[in-house]
Amino acid sequence: MPSHTPIRQAAAATTTTTTSSPAMKRGVSRNPRLAAATLALTLTALAVQQVSSSRTRENESARRKAGDLYVSVDRSGGGI
Repeated sequence: MPSHTPIRQAAAATTTTTTSSPAMKRGVSRNPRLAAATLALTLTALAVQQVSSSRTRENESARRKAGDLYVSVDRSGGGI
């Protein structure tokens, strides 16, 4: 197969590009507090997502173990 196929050209183009541009580096060096705050918020969001998915897995596991004893409760707030 010739090396000038579109797939190989696309792969070569993606491997030679850099992820951090000079403008990005300049932005971080000019606003280190903003960069730190953005990093902190991103890490916090990822931690919250991880805890949420962990709790969901635990709840699903407990529900499966309960078998026929599990009762679903409607919490919509609507009464009789």
